Amino acid sequence: MNKNVRPARTKSPTSDDLVLNAYFGGHVEPHVLDEAFRRLELVDTKVSFTRLQAAVASILLSSVRHQLPQWAVVRDVVELRRQAQVDLDIDGHRH
Repeated sequence: MNKNVRPARTKSPTSDDLVLNAYFGGHVEPHVLDEAFRRLELVDTKVSFTRLQAAVASILLSSVRHQLPQWAVVRDVVELRRQAQVDLDIDGHRH
């Protein structure tokens, strides 16, 4: 056996991996999960959802953010500054 061959390194799990693993029932040490929350900038506050639920929501939103509408103005009334796609029938009339 060649002594110069080192075993391949395994990739360390990302914060996203750790949070999703914990959410779906995998075992993640509490201090490791707390560090993942810190990296995701989720502070421990008194709210109606857990930090784990907030972390999963953050991860999922990050993965689909490119598919979400681009909001230009948010006030009392929300204005969407993107042209709405209109479905037309074969004659060019709106449905």
